[in-house]
Formats: sequence, structure tokens, C-alpha cells
Amino acid sequence: MTAVSIRLTFISKIKNLNCLWFSTALSLLFLSACQKHQAVDPVTVDPVRNFNQPEFPHYSYYLNLMNLKETKNHLKIEADPFFTIIENHNEFRKSESEKEKQLPDQFKNINISSIYESFLVKNIIHDSELNKIISAIYIKIFQKMDKIYIENHTESWFAIASERWDQAIFTTLHFIENFEFDDKLVKIKNGESFALSLEFLLFNAKKQDGLGIGSKMTEIRDEIYQVITQERGMRFDKHNGVLRNQYGIARFDIPKLGTSDGRSWAPAWDICHVDTNDGNFNRSMNQLQIPIRCGLSGSTNIALASLLKSKADLNPEEVRLFILSVWASICAVGGHSLQESLSAARISTDFLLEKIITDPDLRNEISEKTLESLREVTQKIDPLSYEGANKTFGKYYDVFFSQIETHTFWEMRKKSQNELLEYLTQETH
Repeated sequence: MTAVSIRLTFISKIKNLNCLWFSTALSLLFLSACQKHQAVDPVTVDPVRNFNQPEFPHYSYYLNLMNLKETKNHLKIEADPFFTIIENHNEFRKSESEKEKQLPDQFKNINISSIYESFLVKNIIHDSELNKIISAIYIKIFQKMDKIYIENHTESWFAIASERWDQAIFTTLHFIENFEFDDKLVKIKNGESFALSLEFLLFNAKKQDGLGIGSKMTEIRDEIYQVITQERGMRFDKHNGVLRNQYGIARFDIPKLGTSDGRSWAPAWDICHVDTNDGNFNRSMNQLQIPIRCGLSGSTNIALASLLKSKADLNPEEVRLFILSVWASICAVGGHSLQESLSAARISTDFLLEKIITDPDLRNEISEKTLESLREVTQKIDPLSYEGANKTFGKYYDVFFSQIETHTFWEMRKKSQNELLEYLTQETH
């Protein structure tokens, strides 16, 4: 199946839907403290926001929560519907009495989502325990690449690639952390920074000399990239000269998101621009107020192609953490929101599942176990539109977060939610 036919398949699924308006009962999923250590079955809720439901949270729900300091201090944050509403991009309504209130821009849905994602990536990247867990997955990948490469060469892949890393194309953390070159390799080997491990993997994936993903997967990766760029629409570069020194995609100055040494860089969302009305994906992001930064993520596609080519066998939880690490790393410098990565992961997986049928030789090039894990992890994601078949576009909690079993993620999620509440509380006074 060609890149164009895959694209048309996605679009036809969307166009064939005859019913755009329907109503369902809205279910709110509560997590207890013990549940955060386990995968939770997602709750399917209506992506077309039903504004007639009287129980739907108003801004007053949020403001009351902010004003009750005792409630806030003792609140089991992850059990509160406020955060699943944010993570699933359900709409906040203003009551009639609140419509006249002039709330800060930070209270707009798209801005709350941007700030929340930024706190998440900062905490995920800086947590040492989560770094150890995710870095172990990268070490597993690098060891498999070493084994494959050394069969035909005298030196290992890691050793040769390390010598050339000073020519790095991808700079996911070069902007943020001023590590010396040797320190970076030590951190990778010691499992101290999954973001640096991803940078190492992405750099070598760009090489065309056998160090990266090889000829067949390079061709397939590029075919998938064509699908992604067609759906993303035109992306152009323009920088207004403003530098930032904080993690994430929030467009507000938030001290808690700042880098430790004040190091500044040009955020990716200030450099690359996409038309929010071009294509189903961009229009859906715009309509549901999900942050659009650089559009569908090509870097996610490259990372997954490299993972599969390594032939490392990952189970579904390892794949979830791998995708989480890709998003966190590229979101940290302002490159992509989570939906831009999740959609790219689903498109890449669907393409490969089709390709392996028409090209049986591909089975010898990749890990089929990892591809099956990818299928399981991404199957509930609507990649292009909230009008999709599964009606799960933009529902981070239902299709992704709720499936993560690693308890440290849930701790970082709770920490991020506390920081979001603290920041927004300050903005109301």
C-alpha cells in the first residue's frame, strides 16, 4: 500500500461517518491511591461536547476548588474529575453568571492543556527513578543494535556511533542541559537520562551509512514521513527572535518550568508553524483546543522506525514508556504536544502492519513482537480527527495514561497536577 493510499484510507474512514452529533452519558473515572499502580480500563466518553448536561463542570467548580485551601491540601488529586477533563480535552463551561467574568488567558482550555503538559514533561524528564526505568529500555535497544552491527564489523555500533555524535543533527536537550560530550555518554550508559538516549538514537537514525536503521527501513520510514507531512500540511519556519528558558509548550512565564541555570533557546513552536485549518488533524486540534506546535510528529516516526529496526523485543508497557519518552523529550524544547506524537505513532503502526502483509521480507528486518506491542498500545487512538471511528481523538487519559502501569509515572502525574493547581491559584489572585 502506498503512502497516498494509506492517507486516503484514513480520510475515507472519516468521511464515511454520517452522524456528527450524538449524546451519551458522561462517565467520570476516579482513581484511588492503589489504582495508580495498575493499568486502568479507559472510559469511553462523548468527544462531541454535550453542553446541556447540568452536571458538567463549570468554571465555578474549578474556582471553588481553588478557594478551598483545606480541600486542596487534602485532595487526592488523581481522583478528581478536573484532571481527567483536562487530559481528555473535555470542555469547561461558564455558567450564565460567569460569562461576564474576565478570567486570565491561562484559564483558556488550550492554555491550561499547554501548561499541564509542560509540567508533566519537566517532572518526567527530571525524575531519577523514571529515568532509570526508561533508560533501561534504551540500553536494551542499543545492545541489540550492537549485536546486529558487530556481526559484519569489527567494532560495535555503539562505539562507532559515539565517535560521530559530535555531529548530532537532533538536539533534544542540547538547548536545555549544557552537558559535556563525555558526560552525555556516561549518563546514557548509566541510565541517567532517557532524553539523551533518545537524542543518540535519533541522530544515528538519520545516518545513511548502516549505523542507523538500514536501507529497507529507511525507505519505509520515509514513506510514512510522507503520509505524516501530507496530513500535517505545510510547515514553515519563522523565528521572532524571542528566546525561552523554560521546559515545555506553555506560552507564559512560569518560574517552576525554568531551567536550573537559566539557559535559553529558541522554542520549536516559535520556529515551525502549521495552518490550523489545513487538514482533518489540524482542524480537530483547533476545534478541541488541543495545543498545536509543529504538527504531526515526524520525529516520533523516526524513533519508532529505529526501535523496530533494532529488533529489540519490547512488551506493551515498554512501548508505552518509549512513546512517553519520545513525547517528553521533544515537548521539553517546545516541539510537540502529546497528541502530535500519539497520532504519529498510530499512523506509523498502521502503515507497518499493512506493509508487513505486502512485503513479507520486512519480517526479517524488524521485531514482530514490538510491532504487535505497538498495535496494542495505539489501537484505541484516533489519529486524525475527533470524528474518527473510535471517537477517542484527544483523549490522553482514556487511550494512553490510564494504561501505564509504572507507578513512578503516576507519582509524576500527581506532582504535575499539584503544580498546575498552585500556578493557576496564583493567577486568580
